[in-house]
Amino acid sequence: MKTKIAPMFFTLIMLPWVFATSVVADTGRPNIKEDSRPHSIEASAAFTDPVRIGWCRAMGGFPSYAAQARAQAASQKAARRATEAAESAQVKADQQGLKDLGYYKGSVDGRVGPGTLAAISEFRASNSLVSATTMDFSSRTLMKSGTAVKKASAQPSAKPQGIRADQEALAKLGFYKGTVDGIPGKLTSSAVRQFKEKNGLDSSSPVLDSAARTKMEEALAALPPK
Repeated sequence: MKTKIAPMFFTLIMLPWVFATSVVADTGRPNIKEDSRPHSIEASAAFTDPVRIGWCRAMGGFPSYAAQARAQAASQKAARRATEAAESAQVKADQQGLKDLGYYKGSVDGRVGPGTLAAISEFRASNSLVSATTMDFSSRTLMKSGTAVKKASAQPSAKPQGIRADQEALAKLGFYKGTVDGIPGKLTSSAVRQFKEKNGLDSSSPVLDSAARTKMEEALAALPPK
């Protein structure tokens, strides 16, 4: 009796190993057609016997394609979130800069909406930049330089009467072609830059400083009387 039990016991122990190795190929994948191979252990149950699936999982020879896909998706999601966070931070910086200059009136939330687009467009137009609704390197550099033209309502020191007088003076000298309305805009900035360049002054800033005003007074005094 004992001699019969021993071979049976050995057979029961070796049978699962023989059974599992007959399923798993040299690459560690199940012996299933390549074009119909499932992409996870769970999906494999539809193609083979559940007992074989259990033994393959226990022996570690069955690759988990689902786990790989989940890891890849998580990595892509993390990269996407990092990009979105960086873009939002840049938009917030732009909104705050435009707000300081008086162009943006909304909340600094990092979201590009109609208010942000309108502020960018107005800022670029007032500073003689190419018309657009996006902030590029040159516009951000100007915004941070401290020489950008502020919106009229955002600069209490720039009284409309003073701006109107500057526009009238620049018009008399042939530099300003717009309406004398006391509102600084693209034409006013362009006229100031042209006047400063013509008189050998630094024209990078559209602001009439003391040197520019002295030159302007001299030029007005040199005009022939009407």
